[in-house]
Amino acid sequence: MEKLQAEAGLAAHARQLVIADLDRVLITRWRDAGPHAGYELVVWEGPYPDADLEGIAALTEVMNTQPYGALAIEAQRVTPAMLRQVEAALGARSAQRWTLAARERSTGRLVGFTEMMWVPRTPHLLHQTNTGVVPEHRGRGLARWLKAEMLGQVPPRRPEARFVRTSNADSNSPMLKVNAQLGFKPYESLTGWQVPLERIEAYLARS
Repeated sequence: MEKLQAEAGLAAHARQLVIADLDRVLITRWRDAGPHAGYELVVWEGPYPDADLEGIAALTEVMNTQPYGALAIEAQRVTPAMLRQVEAALGARSAQRWTLAARERSTGRLVGFTEMMWVPRTPHLLHQTNTGVVPEHRGRGLARWLKAEMLGQVPPRRPEARFVRTSNADSNSPMLKVNAQLGFKPYESLTGWQVPLERIEAYLARS
């Protein structure tokens, strides 16, 4: 990247949780303290149901609000067709995904979610990928509730798993706080780089 004169635009870390060290008392407390009155939890394993596809696509766009540092990244419009393409790609890798979402009872709107991924070639490892809550529903404990419910489901779903990994921008203080309380520790440093496309094309032509 330095040879390409790329710019380092985002500092991040992959963080790892040792499942055997998970604080079960904390998980139970967070699950019990969730905002149960106004929301219900929904679990999908594998492909999303057609009836919820539009709502899931809209919810996934909340990831546009995560910190991107100085990276010039445009907000992504997520469509049902894109979600089905992702599922096809996961199927080609024999990857398994389950998603836990919070649905607002009064409106039926999906307002928060978290995902867990597992692939056969690394049976000891789970990846918690996207976790997000729409802005107007933040500050109510939804992220803690979702993360606790998801981690509480790991042993029965994947008893062979020993680690959970997730990645966050170093500037994402709210999610870093939640993950640190759960026991996630820095595992690998990551850097998001950006470079003009024409510079890459010129470099490849010279090579």
